[in-house]
Amino acid sequence: MKRMIHFEIRKLLDRKIIIALAVLLAVNIGYIFLSHYRTIDDDFYHGKKEIIKNVEGRITQEKVDFLSTGLKKNRDLVESGNFDTEHKDPSTYTGYVYGDMNAFEEVYNDVKRVYDYQDMIKAKMVIIDENIERSGSTNQFSLFLKDRLENRKLSSYYDTQGAEAYLGYSQSFVFMIIVIILGGVHYLYYDRNYEMHMLVQITRNGRNKLKLVRYLVMTGFAFVTALLFTACDCLCFHFIYGIDGLTNPVYSLPAYSMSYFEMPLYAFMIVSACIKMILVLIIVSLIVCLAKKIRSGYITIVLSFAASLMIWQNLCVDHDGTLSIIHMLKTFSVHEIFSSYIHDIFIFVLVSMLTLIGLFYLSVRKERYHHD
Repeated sequence: MKRMIHFEIRKLLDRKIIIALAVLLAVNIGYIFLSHYRTIDDDFYHGKKEIIKNVEGRITQEKVDFLSTGLKKNRDLVESGNFDTEHKDPSTYTGYVYGDMNAFEEVYNDVKRVYDYQDMIKAKMVIIDENIERSGSTNQFSLFLKDRLENRKLSSYYDTQGAEAYLGYSQSFVFMIIVIILGGVHYLYYDRNYEMHMLVQITRNGRNKLKLVRYLVMTGFAFVTALLFTACDCLCFHFIYGIDGLTNPVYSLPAYSMSYFEMPLYAFMIVSACIKMILVLIIVSLIVCLAKKIRSGYITIVLSFAASLMIWQNLCVDHDGTLSIIHMLKTFSVHEIFSSYIHDIFIFVLVSMLTLIGLFYLSVRKERYHHD
């Protein structure tokens, strides 16, 4: 079995596939930097980051005073008109007084958002309690909401731009799928292309073990490819923006403030990557199934890529559709099942796992062999 796996891995890791992986990793990196360089190549952005460095971490009165003083000082200068609009001022963070005023205001409002988060939750609790009182404690959904929300609070501030940009980025899914489809089709059609499939099928190992071995090799290849692209995304966004506040709860991100989940940001990033990995495995299983039934590798590539694009567009891209994974993770969307409220993402994972199991069975099940 080990020798068979080793031989199959050697067939998969063709030089062209490794080059394709390296090229598409480079394309992904280039795409990320080209999409965001205008943001980071800006004096205002760098000045704002310097202000953030002075206040990130636990919110204290000293940090709030720093922001309010800086905002007032620059606002007074702008209102009086006593500042230079043509030449950079080395005493400012952004190079200009007007830029500093806007930067201080943005950071101040962001810190205020974090500081006021608990008050916002308390205001929602008042409404929820009123609903419970009116319904005589029979409003199960309101009781569920109260149990999930009432203890939420934030006490530390970090710049969330990098984390939100990373969580919202889905284009790397397309690049990794291209690698997996090209590598998978090259590997699965290797024996047919070299007219070895007849010989493989008449051997005992070919009949009983090869399908499972090929599925495992494809799964391993897809896992390593997905891991490389995920690590690439994370490192790129960390280099561009910095991904800070990893121990803060995920609801500290503005777009995720009303997320169902309460786990730390680093755990949420892992969960998000695992969900996408399930989709990758579904696509791998689909490729294996198509390769079993279709003699032409080109047709398998076209069909696999078309199905993958549909999965990416409907499930991976951030939009308001009910099937968008990012939208589900951002919201408190739940369904009542057997008197219990289940978040949509758990239903999605369950359906995805059942689909994966079905495709796995179709991929490795024994079939009566017929000579071509």
